[in-house]
Amino acid sequence: MSSDLEEKLLDDLQKSGFGSELKVLETLKAEDWKVFAGLSYFDSTSKKSREIDVHALRVCHEDVENASSEDSSFEISFELWIEVKKTTHPWIILRSSSPDKFIDLTSALYRVTAANGFSLAEMRKLIASRSVAMRSGWSGHGVHEAFKKPDQPSQWFAAFTKLACVCRDPNYCRVFFKGNERRYMRTAQPLVVLDGKLFSAQSNGDGISITEIREASIDFNVSEGSAPDERPSIQIDVVTMTALSDYLKDASMTHHRLCEVARSEIAAEPSQETR
Repeated sequence: MSSDLEEKLLDDLQKSGFGSELKVLETLKAEDWKVFAGLSYFDSTSKKSREIDVHALRVCHEDVENASSEDSSFEISFELWIEVKKTTHPWIILRSSSPDKFIDLTSALYRVTAANGFSLAEMRKLIASRSVAMRSGWSGHGVHEAFKKPDQPSQWFAAFTKLACVCRDPNYCRVFFKGNERRYMRTAQPLVVLDGKLFSAQSNGDGISITEIREASIDFNVSEGSAPDERPSIQIDVVTMTALSDYLKDASMTHHRLCEVARSEIAAEPSQETR
């Protein structure tokens, strides 16, 4: 292959966005996540098959040593459903003007899609306390794609809708490694990795201030045919490509802490004889 052809192919790959997807896969593997690329799923709302760019997974499944409880085997999984977007149009996250809406993050932020045998209150608090919304101190309610022509399709809304649907679909809320007696908890976080510039915008009383950021969390609601108040909103994270490695380290630590909580909970249980 000539160097000229190779250069053209690489340039086309980068423009298509597949080059960005390959970078995301490389980063995930470097951070020790189990990765599935190009995962297809059936959209039960539209009755069509669709594709998610990346599904990444971390799982701990083990027996707690010296536990007094007979059912000491457990599994904790932390999953990322990821859409990768390459753009020359900066994304501007619109900060919410009602921050009190996001106080109850323990129930609204992350989706515990399957659970059995655990007290979830402490785990939900842990997940919420380590979330992007809590780190940044705010949550967004929408995205403006700067400099996009009115007739150009929106990247963000299509990606968010797809992620919200797959995270809520019961067909994708199964536990992958559950044994016959194993306790388990599975939590899934929808994520957009942006290969481009990311900003936030908020009203400051004298006008609008714009700040360049690395990550954000957006409160998103897709009704899927139901009334809006019948479908709870879901927090979808957005992270820039350059900040992805740090985001994954934080997510890995959250998963590690969840496993610690599970071990402690099982170890503290009374034996069958003392119950």
